[in-house]
Amino acid sequence: MFDPFGAIETLRSLAESDSQIRAAAVSGSLTDPQSTPDLFSDCDAVFFVRDLERAKQTDYPALLAPRFGGLVICQCPDAMGAEAGSAPWFTWLMQFEETRIDLRLLPVERAGWYNAMEPGLTPFLDKDGLFDGLEPTGHSLFALHRPTIREFADCCNELLWTSLYVVKGLCRGQLEYAVWHMNHCVLPELVRMVSFDRGFDSDYAVSLGAGNKYLPRLLLPGELARWHSLYDLSGPESCAGALMLSLGLFRRHCTSAAGKLGYPMPVELDRVEQRCRRLLTEYRLF
Repeated sequence: MFDPFGAIETLRSLAESDSQIRAAAVSGSLTDPQSTPDLFSDCDAVFFVRDLERAKQTDYPALLAPRFGGLVICQCPDAMGAEAGSAPWFTWLMQFEETRIDLRLLPVERAGWYNAMEPGLTPFLDKDGLFDGLEPTGHSLFALHRPTIREFADCCNELLWTSLYVVKGLCRGQLEYAVWHMNHCVLPELVRMVSFDRGFDSDYAVSLGAGNKYLPRLLLPGELARWHSLYDLSGPESCAGALMLSLGLFRRHCTSAAGKLGYPMPVELDRVEQRCRRLLTEYRLF
């Protein structure tokens, strides 16, 4: 089992012994009250340093490996790709045998800026009072919110419009094209509409979490298995079925959300659904 307090204490000890490190903090799931630590939890930490370029030369994977059962793999995303070196920080992503630690290095001058942008940032070491008087930022990155009438209408339009791209791909025999639009357009907008609908019941005081991992909390008993069937896009017929199920679920949650919020239903819904059904039937996909 992941021991978050043990990981923090190890990082605290490391930071206390290094005069370059002036403050240290954690964020992410460790400070999220909705999250329950488990074997796959990671520790999102940040060291605020005097000299970022000098701190980047420290081999943190080698320093931490003996304390966490050895290093499996690490990645430095800020040193990769065409924009390497353009970020105001440097990050070590480290998977050890016993835990994962994502360690970000930032210059001390960025403490206030980072505190304002990083959800749940919680200092556990502050040698110079960098965080004195600063209010922590809540876990708002994935929090739900009451949609404006424009946001509601945009969600409806995007899902209905891109549903036709899925149909086009399927009818042309271009499964990859259809699957891409399901994963990147239709399903995200369906999740968005579910959040508009079910979030209303708690005054939007809930979160979807990273990667929508808390979405099941918004679903009623018995709904999850049907929802999971949306992810079967392995063939033309299953993709067509997932699209039509998505449209059916969208209609249900859109109708419910519109009633709760007092917003009008999209007039295109019937036309788009009928067109999708007709074309998929003609091409013997549904």
